[in-house]
Amino acid sequence: MLTGVTKLTKRSVFSGLNHLKDVTMDPRFATLLGYTPDEMDGPLRENVEEFAARNGMGFAAAKKALLSWYDGYRFSPDSEAKVCNPVSLGYALETGRLANYWEATGRSTVIVNRIKDADCIPADLNGMAVTRTQLDVCDAETMPLPALLYQGGYLTVSEVIDENTFRLGIPNSEIANSLAEGYVASLLNMGITDWTEQLADARDGLIEKGVETLLRKNLKAVFAAVPHEWRIGDEKEAKRYFLLFMKLVGADIAGERQRARGRAAAVLQDKGGIYVFEFKYGKTAREALEQARGKDYAGPWLDGTLPVFYVGVNYDPTKRGIDDPLVEGAGAADAVS
Repeated sequence: MLTGVTKLTKRSVFSGLNHLKDVTMDPRFATLLGYTPDEMDGPLRENVEEFAARNGMGFAAAKKALLSWYDGYRFSPDSEAKVCNPVSLGYALETGRLANYWEATGRSTVIVNRIKDADCIPADLNGMAVTRTQLDVCDAETMPLPALLYQGGYLTVSEVIDENTFRLGIPNSEIANSLAEGYVASLLNMGITDWTEQLADARDGLIEKGVETLLRKNLKAVFAAVPHEWRIGDEKEAKRYFLLFMKLVGADIAGERQRARGRAAAVLQDKGGIYVFEFKYGKTAREALEQARGKDYAGPWLDGTLPVFYVGVNYDPTKRGIDDPLVEGAGAADAVS
């Protein structure tokens, strides 16, 4: 049995191995190469309990956190079974820390460069419709982007449309974070060290002071840190920086929350409420906010659990920066801050 990241052409392995049977989508093998949630209750329970104790949480909370980070891989459209990444889960149980262990195996520059070349951001990959035939390709340099990401473990089966067509999605938090950070490095043609201080400050401020500090201080600082020679020429380019920053501070960004009438650019929650963002380029924060309100982007969160706010954000190309964001209650017409 051979396993690997991407498929090889059969004749390229060596002459005696040219009649391989691909069992990737065979439902009989759907749980063969990963840990299931049931196994965390059984053979791995002692390990999960130790992880929980080291992090001061109960078993149920520890299991939920581990599944959020490492679960979600569905190998067969013909089976509902999902598994955790065994390498990452193993490292997490050993170290007692939730982290992007998948990156330790080597981030693929092919992956992030192909995403960049496709003129999309990582979150746009959610919901891509594909057929079985489109994924059954072998050349990593020329294969379609969905096949490359599926075979590389960055996308998995998320929804079955019919027996030959299904949608792909980012499986878990580890992969979402890895893609975002890798994309930053590719987009900026450097590591993310230039953003490290801003991100650390934003995360600390978000915890201590909430979303208002993030809007008034950190978001402006991020755009101010973009070098002058990098021309932000349109809304899509400006939105890339906005979405990447929001993702890296923990927001639920575009592509992860679909709406029949459109989608919010980002959704961020703190102890004070849920903030639904819309982003514009060369317009006004008011126009951004009114679009979000008019298309009812906040609808899924209006359940009374927490207050919900719309946030309009505008990038002004003449000033090369962010205007003061506008925040309004989702049920009110007047600005609240």
